[in-house]
Formats: sequence, C-alpha cells, structure tokens
Amino acid sequence: MGSLRLNLNCDFDRLHELVNQHRTIREMLGHGFLEDKREYKLQTIKDNVQLFTPEVLDEINQVVVNAGLKLKKKERLMDVAILLWLKRMCIFQLISIYYLMH
Repeated sequence: MGSLRLNLNCDFDRLHELVNQHRTIREMLGHGFLEDKREYKLQTIKDNVQLFTPEVLDEINQVVVNAGLKLKKKERLMDVAILLWLKRMCIFQLISIYYLMH
C-alpha cells in the first residue's frame, strides 16, 4: 500500500478505495477474487502506511537488487534474449500496423 501511495501520489481516501475495490490490487495484497470480502478501514491504512519510511523502501530495494545479482549468468542472458525478441516483435507489429494504416 505504501508503494501504491508513493507511486500514485494519492491521498489516503483514494488509497482506501483502491485497496478495497480494485481486483488486481486486492490479489497483490493476497486476497482471492471472490471468496475474500475483507475490507481495510481508512485508519488502519493510515497507521500502516506511515510505517513505510524511506529507510524501509531502501531496505526493500536492496533486497530486490541483491536477489537480481544472484541470478545465474545464464538466466540473465536468457532474460536479455527474451527482451530482445519481444522488442523485435513489437517493432515488427508497429511496422505492420503502420503499413496497414497507410
């Protein structure tokens, strides 16, 4: 929730609405689509998001970076190959759309 608030630059009322109504966000928070009707109270969101300090964000970033560095070289190369393939496919599709429109 802290990441959402930070990245969307939204107030607590908007965050409250998002975490209680947005299906994908609820799934990211660990709630099932139909079976979990738990809702977050506004004050609970305020209390918990205030714990999300820049220091906590830095700590999370370090964990993510370290996990990425631990990937085997082969896996990183495979990821790069997939990204390059996707880029070529995207360019090909853009060219195709351009020619279809003209």
